[in-house]
Amino acid sequence: MSSRLEHVVARNAVRLRRNRGWTQLDLARAMSDVGMEWTPGRAQEVESYGGTLSLTEVLGLCWALGVPLADLLAGDEQVALPETGREIGLSAFRDAIFGRGAIRLPNPKAADAADVEEVRIKAADLAISPDVFIELCRQRFGRSFRAERENRAGDLSALRPRSAQVKRGHAGRALLSDLRDHIAGLGGPAQASLYVYADRADKLDSQVTAFEQRVALADRHASDPVLARELVDESVRLTEALTQLHTARYVAADDSLLDRVTALLARTSYAQLRVGTIFGLHLRTHTADGTPL
Repeated sequence: MSSRLEHVVARNAVRLRRNRGWTQLDLARAMSDVGMEWTPGRAQEVESYGGTLSLTEVLGLCWALGVPLADLLAGDEQVALPETGREIGLSAFRDAIFGRGAIRLPNPKAADAADVEEVRIKAADLAISPDVFIELCRQRFGRSFRAERENRAGDLSALRPRSAQVKRGHAGRALLSDLRDHIAGLGGPAQASLYVYADRADKLDSQVTAFEQRVALADRHASDPVLARELVDESVRLTEALTQLHTARYVAADDSLLDRVTALLARTSYAQLRVGTIFGLHLRTHTADGTPL
């Protein structure tokens, strides 16, 4: 279980005070001697976790008790940051105090947001959508753009931040050039996009067929609420994926692909209606072009 940083300081202050054989009155006097103007009541409040310690008071405790700041951060538990709720080990705080390293906790949400924005910008530069960009990277490099860029940049740990940034930038530009050539080899942005979307349609076709087969076998399990929920969720997922594909950039320009996706939507909608009939549910279905009924 994580602790609060001020509670760690208070706990260690109690330990250090007792090691000196001091009472709370003695601590209050020592704090007053270093300019803190503490009373025994303030000492009792802090030690019982009833008061918030200022940075000045923490330093005052170091002066009064004659100990380095790290002694007030003794322990091996995790400390919860009040701003985010994320946890950091006390050893990391002590390392930072002694200049042995910085506390670095990558924020997954911020990193994801940065990745999304980077993909959006690079996809726009190539005149394709972000989902096509992601898929082409996977097909071309077997990994994400960011992962391939880090792979090509190599080990940057020995470089200064600015030098690492420059090397990473060179790798990224080379990678983008490679991807641009790949798109050109597929016939340009439109053809590259249709290539990705045709592959996606193939996969969705298989999924719709499997869904229809499950629905066809559902009559014998008409009283199973778990199966009903699974089939409803599956129909919603398929409808969302097909609707997204139906409205994707460049798809409207390919009559064959557009007709195929429209037919898949119609099949999914019909199977969804069958689910509603079997389980006595009123479901919100869609027309062939993805419009909710």
